Amino acid sequence: LYFISLLDVVFSYIMTYKRSLLYADQKNYIINIVHIGYVIFMNICQVLIIWITKNYLYFLLIRLLYRLLENVIINTYVNRNYSYVNEKSLPINREEKNDIVERIKAIFIQKVAFVVNKGIDSIIISMILGVATVGYYTNYNLIATTLSGAIYQIISGFIASVGNLLTERNNEKNYTIYKIITFMNSTLTAISISAFLCCVDPFVKIWLGEDYILSFLIVISFSIYIYSDSIRRSITIYKEAAGICKEDKYVYIVMAIINLLFSIVLCSFIGTAGVVLGTAISYMFLIIYSYPKYIFKKVFNRSMSEYYIEKVKFVIIMILSVFVSYYTCSLINLSGIIKFIINGAVASIETGIIILIVYKNTLELDYLKKMIYKVITHIKIS
Repeated sequence: LYFISLLDVVFSYIMTYKRSLLYADQKNYIINIVHIGYVIFMNICQVLIIWITKNYLYFLLIRLLYRLLENVIINTYVNRNYSYVNEKSLPINREEKNDIVERIKAIFIQKVAFVVNKGIDSIIISMILGVATVGYYTNYNLIATTLSGAIYQIISGFIASVGNLLTERNNEKNYTIYKIITFMNSTLTAISISAFLCCVDPFVKIWLGEDYILSFLIVISFSIYIYSDSIRRSITIYKEAAGICKEDKYVYIVMAIINLLFSIVLCSFIGTAGVVLGTAISYMFLIIYSYPKYIFKKVFNRSMSEYYIEKVKFVIIMILSVFVSYYTCSLINLSGIIKFIINGAVASIETGIIILIVYKNTLELDYLKKMIYKVITHIKIS
């Protein structure tokens, strides 16, 4: 089982380097289409295999085979459409080689620290509160990570475009685009948090039953986690596009240590909510310290105070919109799937309206309206 899991990791990373060409060519949609097919067919096969054989080994083998198939399909596409990848590469000088090695080391340190940071929560909960509590935690964590993951999928599409902009070395233009991306990311984050607060309990009740609903404090903790994990996406785009990794390579180790310490201490006082808050606090370290110092100031050549003012302003707007949405949904006296649907609609619409009112006549909102209009027009024409 461990060997198969190790192979899965190998196929996930070793065979995926050619995807970078599609990202650079702004053809992420090809990767997304193949990955969606991979997820759908793999899940169908895994359900059938586990139902027929009840053997977890076959379950993992199906995942491994589909992971291999996904990589083969994407690599075959790249080989056919970018034939120069098979040509003999030109030698690079020692300075360039050393720089590449240093960047790879930095990225490796960050990725390992980030994975450790992600896995700390379940370990602490199982050690302090018991394995059964992990099951309750996992349900809410799945929903929260799905929301933040969806935001990342939307925002990450800008990475290649941002990379092209950075080569122009036009700080004003880059900062304008950053503000637009940040506005989009912040709006999606605010709507996601409102929807989570208003819909998570009705959803869990429909999905698993009333016994699996957790306390309001835990829901609030997960909302803070969604904010801390999602709001950083716009600045992360510039970190990846600018290739900033050596400067902050040890920051993620500090983040993991912060998560471990705060999670253990807070878990002793407020249980599961404390562990979730510990993770959120570790992300806040990136947002408050690392990103403004190593990315915002370096890329845009602007004062860090502008960064902090922007973040504080939107936090205030978000808290207001979330409070209004939650209060409105608390007045809706319904149950079941109807309550879930109406709560989601009310939370999303009210949060969107409040943000529209606050940001009316701004460059960010004007750009977003034009983009939505283009999408709608394109769909009609198609």
